[in-house]
Amino acid sequence: MKSSFQEYKLSTRCEIKSSKRVFAKEYITNGIPFVRSKDVIDKSLGIFKNYDLFISHERFRELKRLTGSPEKGDILLSSVGNRSGKCYVVNDEGDFYFKDGNIIWISKFDEIDSYYLSYFFNSDLGQRKLQSVMIGSAQKALTIDSIRNLRINLPNLQIQKGIANVLRTLDKKIELNKESNKNLEKIAQAIFKSWFIDFDPVKAKAEGRSTGLPDEISDLFPNSFEDSELGEIPSGWQFCLSSDLYKVTIGKTPPRKESVWFSKSKNDIPWISIKDMGNSFVFALETSEFLTEDAVNQFNVKVVPAGTVIVSFKLTVGRILITPIDMVTNEAIAHFLPLHNPIPSSYSFCLFSNFDYRSLGSTSSIATAVNSKTLREMKILDPPYEFIKAFDQICKPIFEKIKTNLNESESLEQIKNTLLPKLISGELRIPDAEKMIEEAGI
Repeated sequence: MKSSFQEYKLSTRCEIKSSKRVFAKEYITNGIPFVRSKDVIDKSLGIFKNYDLFISHERFRELKRLTGSPEKGDILLSSVGNRSGKCYVVNDEGDFYFKDGNIIWISKFDEIDSYYLSYFFNSDLGQRKLQSVMIGSAQKALTIDSIRNLRINLPNLQIQKGIANVLRTLDKKIELNKESNKNLEKIAQAIFKSWFIDFDPVKAKAEGRSTGLPDEISDLFPNSFEDSELGEIPSGWQFCLSSDLYKVTIGKTPPRKESVWFSKSKNDIPWISIKDMGNSFVFALETSEFLTEDAVNQFNVKVVPAGTVIVSFKLTVGRILITPIDMVTNEAIAHFLPLHNPIPSSYSFCLFSNFDYRSLGSTSSIATAVNSKTLREMKILDPPYEFIKAFDQICKPIFEKIKTNLNESESLEQIKNTLLPKLISGELRIPDAEKMIEEAGI
């Protein structure tokens, strides 16, 4: 297949430009989404959550009249900072505009499949190409001219589409798993909210209505409320401090100057940072670094057992994950280990996900943060243990399915990462890649 590749200057096959300047004073709280480089990177990595900036509909119409706006199939490429060169293909996401100077806009493709070009840029080969034309040392950057003059080898359009289709098959399955997991978590959170925040079953019984729950669970709930320091709660329930139910420990970072303590090997102990927590979903599967066993022992780093809920409490307060295996964390992450009853992770995850961390205030004058003492004194609901067991009986299969989907997606990513460089370089034929995917049961 290599013989079908030809070299082109990229500007001969597409239009490459940026946007008109939009000033900070033009940002509003609601309107047309305004995309920054960070948003492009998050979309490229599949971890984008929501837009933070907007411009008015009137300003957008004016800009669109002057320059147009990104459409389905166009490419946005991050162009400033250490993560320059990340790109994604615009989908059916409605109107939006983007920040000039930080993002390069590629459109109007001639004999180029935009999905193929995106996969090329995000491959190791493509990243090396982009890095070779970056300017700056402290602050890396891609210029519009550097991308216009970039010379790349491309197969014919039919092969491009075939390669992109193979890789998109994997991406679509990963996306389906992601959507399934979001829905599964919503179900678990809805049950938790109904039982332990809104107290719907108690209200129903107090009003003589059916709870809609199986009799063995419905019979557990009282039919009345009593006052507490934090408002009405079901009779027989109470509030307590988090330290009454959990042992709270904190992670640690060995001295960075001793690089020997840090590793990239999966044979060492996974070490979780707040950034890793932001890239994970429910379970802490994403980790960028590992600690050696010697480092863990020498610096007395707390090893967090599998099934423990961990919570970030510095800079970004309130990220919640469950450890799928024994792990360690940095000093910005707390670990909540049940003290007495074996409180299931399904309940603990929902409990700490629904806590209002704003109520804790901040113990830092320069950044959002709380300290370990504050974490130990969090006021949390303490229902009788049989309610926690009943909740886990319903929700444990939900969390197990989420973990299964995440592990499957991780395997699919590994397959994609294996196929991508071989397809992009022409080393692997499309039928052979399709056979590998079929044998993987996808």
